[in-house]
Amino acid sequence: MDKKSLSQLRSEFFDYFKSLTPDVLEEFPDNFPISNPEGHMLSGKNISFLKFQAGEKINFTVVAGYRQWLKFDRQVRKGQHGFWIFIPAIIKTKVEENGSSRTVEEFDRFLMAKVFDISQTWDINSMGDEPTDSELRNNPELVPEEALA
Repeated sequence: MDKKSLSQLRSEFFDYFKSLTPDVLEEFPDNFPISNPEGHMLSGKNISFLKFQAGEKINFTVVAGYRQWLKFDRQVRKGQHGFWIFIPAIIKTKVEENGSSRTVEEFDRFLMAKVFDISQTWDINSMGDEPTDSELRNNPELVPEEALA
């Protein structure tokens, strides 16, 4: 996909998204299951957005942001490009009731965040330095199973 501004990409996606029927959207999570490392499945809208951006380049399985991958001892490989998804922005407010306070979470809006598929990462604990493409080809154990599917 050509480099486009986020607003252009969003506009093109919304045009594409409007053409999808509710039946097709409901089938996205079943036909293209994509989760985050914690096991939470992405919505049909986010799955369709990822497919819209990547086409056939990547067979997404598990996606996460750059910092999220670091928490799972995985590093995004040099030169990899992320893909946008929609994430909810939640506002937390403290509410005082009967002398006690509690925090209430309320949906505000959607934000955009970049994610990378597990096939775009490598296991930090497997080697000292990032493996080269030839090392990955010659050592399939360094490539996540999900990337080989």
